[in-house]
Amino acid sequence: MATPFHSTVPVVASLPAGIELTYFDSGPVVGSTSFTTLVLVHGCHFNSYGFKHLIPIAPQVNLRLVLVQRRDYAGSSKYTDDEMSVLRSDNPTAFFGTAGEVMAQFVHYLVSNTEVCTASEDRSSGGIAIAGWSIGNVFAQSMFFEGATLNEETYAAIEPYVLSLVLYDPPHCAFGIPTPPTLMHMFDPFHIKDPEESKQKFRRWVSSYYDHDTEPDVLELSNLDSRLETEQCVFKSWTPALQEERTEDFPLRSDAIVISKSVAQHHINRMSNNALFALNPRRFPLARVSFVHGKRSIWMCAFARHSIKRKYLELLSQGQKDNIRSFHFIDSEEGNHFVGSHYVYALWLANFKIDPL
Repeated sequence: MATPFHSTVPVVASLPAGIELTYFDSGPVVGSTSFTTLVLVHGCHFNSYGFKHLIPIAPQVNLRLVLVQRRDYAGSSKYTDDEMSVLRSDNPTAFFGTAGEVMAQFVHYLVSNTEVCTASEDRSSGGIAIAGWSIGNVFAQSMFFEGATLNEETYAAIEPYVLSLVLYDPPHCAFGIPTPPTLMHMFDPFHIKDPEESKQKFRRWVSSYYDHDTEPDVLELSNLDSRLETEQCVFKSWTPALQEERTEDFPLRSDAIVISKSVAQHHINRMSNNALFALNPRRFPLARVSFVHGKRSIWMCAFARHSIKRKYLELLSQGQKDNIRSFHFIDSEEGNHFVGSHYVYALWLANFKIDPL
């Protein structure tokens, strides 16, 4: 019997233009010819090290888990001065176009250099699923944007493998959705001017468990939990060593712009609408979308889940079911924004097209 492989230290993927992305890998599922490779793209400030505890669980649900470190995070290539200038500019389109290209190159690297199962004919098993967590959804979606600068040969090589896009508890800024006036009073750490204060409050706020007195499908905005933090807080439960390992300050130089700069948010909104809701999509047209949400997550994620499902239902009501990607919405009753073993099973549900609604 083959010995299960999983990386305890980051593996380096060398991509075109000298770009490197490091990643952790649970490895091919031993004895399976239909496992799905799930590429998980982490969020802001919290890196991929926080997902390592899921690696032993993934094979139990026929998943190979690949945890990629985004650019600007330790081990992966930093953004160049020119790239940062584009991101800061009034036209950051090229920055996000390159992000989509790099994501596609990473998928091509996996297909070319590692064991990846072919997607089944109905795209229900095998293949590769791209999952973003939190603001990592911006970069996961970027590969599906028709404006991304993908090499034709790269696209042709990876398209048969791409199974789905998993939106894993994204906040509304991951879609460039403006905050409505009725939610302007809610806590937003990126409105705090002092960087250290913003960081400390962000860590506790984003990892707490909230009790929203409303359901995702009806979502009464006035009943969203507005607390800064709660007694049950994931970050505070970590040892100092884990807090140090799983968080990084340097990438805030780029992530803060992506999240809070209005011109970047405007482009993300355009990119997201195309990647998710384009009629007769031309980029990975067979890929479906799964939205995984923790019902005890922060208000930004509750609002995002409600907004995206409402948009999807509007298109269905207009008779567009056969012209758009299929969506599946999966709500974790006790899940917050952070990662527990229950989320691996939710990702399994998302991957295998099981819709509990």
